[in-house]
Amino acid sequence: MFLASRSVNVQWNRCPHINLHLHSWKLNAACPVRLSVSASDSHSSKAAEQLCAIKKGGKKKRKSTAMISAEDNQTFKELKGRVRALKARELNILAGNLEKDPSIVENPAKILNLRPASQRPAHRCPTCDKEFKTKKSLKVHSCKMLHSPGPPRSEEKDDRLQNLENREPQAPRGEEIASTSCHVQQRNLSFLSSYIDVYVNLGKVEEAYESFRYLRMDKSYKSTMESVDLEVYNVLLRGFARKFDFPKIQELWKDIIGRKLVPDLDSYVSSFIALANADPSKNIYKVIFKQIYTEFLDMGFTIDMAVEKGTFQGEDRHLFLRTIDYFSNNPRCTKSFHDPPYSNPLLDKLPATSALLLSQTRDVVDRGKLHDLFGRQMEHELQGRVTVQSVVKEKFDVPKVLQTFTRDLEEEWKAVLTKTIQGKRKGKIRQAAQLKSKFINLHLFFSCLPVDTVADIILKSARELCQDSDSYSLSSKAFINKLGSEFVDAYVFYNKYLKDKNLTTEFPRVYSKYLDWFADPASGEKTHRAAMLRSCGDFRFEDGDKVWPDEIKYMIGKELKQILLKEICILRDKNGDIVAKNQVLVNGRLQPPELPLCSNPAFFKVFRTRKEARQQEETKPHPSLSKLYANTITQEIVFNSTELPMICPPRPWLNTSTGSFLLRSPGLVRISESLVSDQIEKVNRLADGEMNPVIDSINQLSAVPWKVNKAVFKLVKEVFNGESDPDLFNILGLPLHPDNISAPEFAKGSDADGAIINIDDYKQQQLEKAAFNQLKRESYSQWCDTVYRLSIAQHFIEDVLWFPHNMDFRGRVYPVPPYFNHMGADLSRSLLVFAQGKPLGEAGFRWLKLHCINLTGLKKRDSVDDRLRYADQILDLILDSAENPLTGRRWFLESDEPWQTFAACVEIKNALEHAEGPQAYVCHLPIHQDGSCNGLQHYAAIGRDKLGAAAVNLVPANKPQDVYSEIATIVEGKRKEDARNGLEVAQVLDGFVRRKVVKQTVMTTVYGVTQYGATKQIARQLKDISDFPPEFVSAGSKYLGIKTFESLNELFTASQEIQDWLTECAKVISSDCNANVEWTTPLGLPVVQPYTTMISHDRQLSVDTKPNFRDQRNLKERKPKVMTMKHRNGFAPNFIHSLDASHMMLTSLYLWHQGISFASVHDCYWTHACDVAKMNETCRDQFISLHSHPILENLSSFFLRRYLHIPLDSKTAKMEARFKKKHPSVPSPVEVEMKKRETLFNNVPRKGNLDLNVVKDSVYFFS
Repeated sequence: MFLASRSVNVQWNRCPHINLHLHSWKLNAACPVRLSVSASDSHSSKAAEQLCAIKKGGKKKRKSTAMISAEDNQTFKELKGRVRALKARELNILAGNLEKDPSIVENPAKILNLRPASQRPAHRCPTCDKEFKTKKSLKVHSCKMLHSPGPPRSEEKDDRLQNLENREPQAPRGEEIASTSCHVQQRNLSFLSSYIDVYVNLGKVEEAYESFRYLRMDKSYKSTMESVDLEVYNVLLRGFARKFDFPKIQELWKDIIGRKLVPDLDSYVSSFIALANADPSKNIYKVIFKQIYTEFLDMGFTIDMAVEKGTFQGEDRHLFLRTIDYFSNNPRCTKSFHDPPYSNPLLDKLPATSALLLSQTRDVVDRGKLHDLFGRQMEHELQGRVTVQSVVKEKFDVPKVLQTFTRDLEEEWKAVLTKTIQGKRKGKIRQAAQLKSKFINLHLFFSCLPVDTVADIILKSARELCQDSDSYSLSSKAFINKLGSEFVDAYVFYNKYLKDKNLTTEFPRVYSKYLDWFADPASGEKTHRAAMLRSCGDFRFEDGDKVWPDEIKYMIGKELKQILLKEICILRDKNGDIVAKNQVLVNGRLQPPELPLCSNPAFFKVFRTRKEARQQEETKPHPSLSKLYANTITQEIVFNSTELPMICPPRPWLNTSTGSFLLRSPGLVRISESLVSDQIEKVNRLADGEMNPVIDSINQLSAVPWKVNKAVFKLVKEVFNGESDPDLFNILGLPLHPDNISAPEFAKGSDADGAIINIDDYKQQQLEKAAFNQLKRESYSQWCDTVYRLSIAQHFIEDVLWFPHNMDFRGRVYPVPPYFNHMGADLSRSLLVFAQGKPLGEAGFRWLKLHCINLTGLKKRDSVDDRLRYADQILDLILDSAENPLTGRRWFLESDEPWQTFAACVEIKNALEHAEGPQAYVCHLPIHQDGSCNGLQHYAAIGRDKLGAAAVNLVPANKPQDVYSEIATIVEGKRKEDARNGLEVAQVLDGFVRRKVVKQTVMTTVYGVTQYGATKQIARQLKDISDFPPEFVSAGSKYLGIKTFESLNELFTASQEIQDWLTECAKVISSDCNANVEWTTPLGLPVVQPYTTMISHDRQLSVDTKPNFRDQRNLKERKPKVMTMKHRNGFAPNFIHSLDASHMMLTSLYLWHQGISFASVHDCYWTHACDVAKMNETCRDQFISLHSHPILENLSSFFLRRYLHIPLDSKTAKMEARFKKKHPSVPSPVEVEMKKRETLFNNVPRKGNLDLNVVKDSVYFFS
């Protein structure tokens, strides 16, 4: 069959009075044909009345004498045959081959591809009588026709066609098809918008518009193009505006109005930009500007609004302002910046001025040097990667030629990758030129970066696979997503910064003004955010980038992975050695290879059994490569610039997408891309200023300067590189290199030759060997992590460092650089100190000694005075640990936190040796104040629970209360009673109910640990007790788990009631409402638990896919799957975490306005020794202020507003109406469900009578 794509006027030679107008119609011998005939004389009028055909689809509204079939009228047959001949003639004229084959005119079936009747297929549509080659084609056609089984086939085809036309289309499965269609349209529009955006960013706006017009004419894209939104037009408008092509702007504007779309702020901004090069002296441009400006104002927009909220990139803002300055009669005045005060009542007591703010660079770094540090940081981020020398470089005897050899090998790989990528692009460009009118060319996405950049992305991943795959491997899907994300990040960075001329002029000027304030904040704005906004003036950071659809990212990642697998190969010689530049590396020396050479893929797929016995695909390097790269980590390590701390103050957060590093922003909120959450959208919809407290507290934590603790680093490096004492490594928490782990004696299951002696012993031997190999892999992973951490510390040992922060969905704050920061275990915390020091003073030296004893954990149950007396008694041991950490009495090794204890010992020694006395010593060591089981503290405060509050030190006491020992005591009492009653497991546990056994379960109960989890925790502790009978580990752990939960319920009754209520609310919201659980923190942060995934069976795209939007049958609905169990188990701990995050932020804000440095590790607060008393006072005041608000009552009201109403689809609404009609006095199922929800949400747990003000006098609340 042939589908005509244009209208043709043909003069019929034998009947000159008849004109045939052929409009995109389809010839088919099995279906009637509609012909439009006009007659100029009476002889042809009768034929004209008869010559009508049915258009494609065979629709007919009523019986007409002018409608005749080909089987009943000879005239019709003649006319139809001639029309075919004429149509074929015209086609051949167009094709230029009429003279070559004139027989085509006599046999039009030859070009129209019409088969003789005897060869027609038997797959016939029962509705329209259309025929198909295969059953599959018939099935697809049936789905399109939405046909359903009807009466038996009849010869009266026209009647059935009439009925089909009059029948209303019915979507199967009700609203599901509408939902699927909505998803498809959204996906298609997202594709289209990203596609046009890439074209425009490549400077090919004309091609973008041409492609857009082609797609609009293509029927395949009809439904999508009819629903095109303003976003696509704005991309095109901005592209033409940058070329000052105002006629195209007018053409697009007319199209926008014709589609009944309303131009938005960015639409008008583009129109103004297009006039930036116009001559302001010409009246025509003045008239045009006046008309646009009048409409702009009539829409409620202002110039200031455009500057602040408009979307700009590169020179867009400059061009926009130039147009305004050229044509506007009223000179634009720069708007003076004003930072409004916080609207949250929790912050009403903050100072109104910045008079108390102190510079965090005073005595740390000069203002002039800050500019040089900014230049170094910019250089790091523009390069994207930083090479760091390994801390173990001197330990491993690795020949220098190894680096040369691997570099040569990677150069060969890059040459192959570059050639492959270039070849792919050339071929796809030619193909795209042929298909541009039919398909979206997905290869455009792959071609939007320079070839070298794409090759570097693949090469970097190849290097990482060679170095790290022995210890850790990503799944295939995660690896593809990683490659895709790196590609998109590189594209954004390339278009935003490398092509932006303002980067080298405007941004340094703005940042320099900000640094002026940073060095002296007392005379300016009160917050880092406000200072940056004032410094910006008209300049704005454009970090809100266009997001490519996940399918596109995955498509790109998949293509990069395929290139890596197929194109990167290694040559090996006769001995199996890798060849690079016609040389092999043998025993540290380069020499010619031994022939013959063979080529092998450098990387390959493997399938491994992971969780739940599932096979997971991974990408692994050739064993020869793993061996070659095994020691490269011991020489130098390449990090992304965003994986390292900054050497200048971070860019303050201004919103959810602007902040942290100078040129790159990881986003304010950490949410996994695989999960579904609209939290960021909710944050962005907040009114101006509502998020300022949260943003300002994160900026304050990010602005704290740090430096490496040289004394600790020196000792760590010495011990780590020595690796001579495994017991010392174990005490200090340092991992051993796998080569230094001695293999245990395995079961004798086989002899020296491998012959099996005993099958049971052999099985045990294999299990022990597998466990040992797993131990070595884990140890190597931890060893590499320590090498990373220490290498970064060594690289920056003379620098001042800053750590940009962001937060998770609950509001908990984390440093962005992952490998080296203060938030980690003992070693991580000990390696960093405040860059700015403060004199200790009398109280500060006391806090320093107390901090040292607190870290040891030796005096947890003793009072503060007892701990200080103990510090004075063992002062000689403290000094000995500082002077002779490895050769002396090594007292610091008895500590729970030996590295931090050593750091405190060194500071005490330095203070005592200070010439002017300890009080004058400038101390840089952060002093910690840690919450006492902080989660339970929040529960006790919410419920005003006196008993629980006393157990977690909310109530004043002479000595600290130990909740873990208290629970262990209660459990022991229950065990004794059961033992007296003859319970065997209770008798076996005599003497084994210890604090350590139940501590982890008590600690994690606030975090939602289940009975099963508690059993596993206790089982691990019982296994570590050498004299506990192993056969009773299972029974004993189950018993103690139950008794621990019972004891917790007795001691924390109110806490358990609150936790149960939160859990039940989460269950109803996630299961009955089928929604994510949401709430708002006291500081105004909208929180959404992201425990929903999208279930989709969409076909995966590749760059060779031709995505025809008509093919929607292959797009299944992406259905959200709400993980009810995760919501149920996670809500209570997440809610408490959001409260402890709010408490930390409040403390940070109030301390900043007092000029006090502050850092935190969640519920562990840090400051200088001389400021600990002020921090403790502020911490307690803010805890009381936080819990003085009706937290649960506000949550209840939010749930009632958000989740009480039940939206009804059409089917449920009809059922509801029928039920009410039948049972008017009986509550309907929907009403019953709403009542159940209302009752649950209103059933807020009752509170006790605890007076929160007692927290002010509790010494051990945070201590």
